[in-house]
Amino acid sequence: MMPAAARPPVAGDAGTAGAAHALSCGLPLFNSATGPWSTSVGPLRFSSIANDESARGRSDYRSGGDPTAACVWGAAWSLATYLLETEAGADLVRGRSVVELGSGTGMAGLAAAAVHARSVCLTDLPPNLPRLEAAVRDNAAAIPVGTAVAVASLPWGASAAPGLAGGGGGGGGGQASDVFDVVVAADCAYCHSVHDILAETAARVCRGGEGAGAAGAGRVLVADEVRWKDTDTWWAEACIKAGLELVSETELPRHPRVPRRTVLREYKVRIRGPGDQAWDAAGADEDGQDDDGATWQELRRAEKGKGKGKGASAHTLLEY
Repeated sequence: MMPAAARPPVAGDAGTAGAAHALSCGLPLFNSATGPWSTSVGPLRFSSIANDESARGRSDYRSGGDPTAACVWGAAWSLATYLLETEAGADLVRGRSVVELGSGTGMAGLAAAAVHARSVCLTDLPPNLPRLEAAVRDNAAAIPVGTAVAVASLPWGASAAPGLAGGGGGGGGGQASDVFDVVVAADCAYCHSVHDILAETAARVCRGGEGAGAAGAGRVLVADEVRWKDTDTWWAEACIKAGLELVSETELPRHPRVPRRTVLREYKVRIRGPGDQAWDAAGADEDGQDDDGATWQELRRAEKGKGKGKGASAHTLLEY
């Protein structure tokens, strides 16, 4: 999940009595800050305090780490539902190695495991790893034989030290790799302060290739509620700088208590370098503009082949 400072303050238990107007400010569906909760999606079950007695006291948010990681956020529920309940969703991960960035409760990553991903690595900040280990144990029965699941910490950013640090309790004996076929992030991109390092990390750990769906190619799947148009613009800019090319957008199932659209954006990793026509031909300067004054946003619109106009005023809640 996102750094705690990027999350809004918690005003009430969205897991039991969260009103739509509260969720419009970005509160979680199930909230550990006000007490225990439990929920399920498909065959998977999650709780604020792990049912596994050996993890009790370590997986509770009060034991340290980022409390936002102990909550279920709307986009995680939506992506997990899409993977578990649709063939199109399952096809995105089936038979592939998957890493989830900012896993939190591990809901999206474990959904990928449940629909026969070849392997899944759940990653988060080191203090949050016991919670993920407990979630893997709680859902062991839903993980197919032959699907390896690992838990590890992963530093974000292109300049971060490469590789993953094992958390110890992968479940299924999975060994973490440094490069994956599919990179998953759910509700991680709504805060612009982490856009660059999130996009850089996704590009760094995604297997390269000629394009999404091609043999040997990797894909990056980013699920988010549609909150602010400016935030989407900034995220698009970060993706272009990191070499992530948008392939498609898919409307995801929406939880009844989430008042906004939730979308899944699929990216391929564009191989960067002197021969990168999509970027170098634009002659981009360090200030984010090309030699003709085109902005990152305009380059992104040209890349997509369609435009949505200039960004709205900052913090304008928008359905689009």
